[in-house]
Amino acid sequence: DKITYRSYIPEDIGSKVSEVFNKAEYSVVESFEADIDPKSFAADFVDSDEISDATKKAAVEAAKKAGLNYLAVATLDVGEQIVDQATGLQKVYVRVNGYVWDLNGKFTKKICSVGPVQFSGLGEDPKVAKTNALINAASSAAKDLVDQLRLKQSM
Repeated sequence: DKITYRSYIPEDIGSKVSEVFNKAEYSVVESFEADIDPKSFAADFVDSDEISDATKKAAVEAAKKAGLNYLAVATLDVGEQIVDQATGLQKVYVRVNGYVWDLNGKFTKKICSVGPVQFSGLGEDPKVAKTNALINAASSAAKDLVDQLRLKQSM
């Protein structure tokens, strides 16, 4: 079997992640403000299920140049929809990996991470199930990253 990927960067997922970080009193800077191109991350992920070192380096350099202290990166991989046997609803699983880099100092350090972990979402049609799964995955991963950041900063 050949696995194929399509990429997209849904605005509502970014909004949900920003909501979690903002509620924890972390200011979220939009990628365009730091000259970071999310499409380069998406293109890498589609090609190889990973982000290339060149894309990471370009993002880190842009973030440092913009004066940012941290850079958060996450990938969400949506599986095929299935019918949930218990409810008869559409069900979609999403695998998420995420991390936060500390940009202070000479070297970039990964100070917290989450995943790979899977979340699911149910819905009356595949689009609703996918949206619910993405929101569940994004919210949970962002909350986990915030908790880790708070723990590190309290030490």
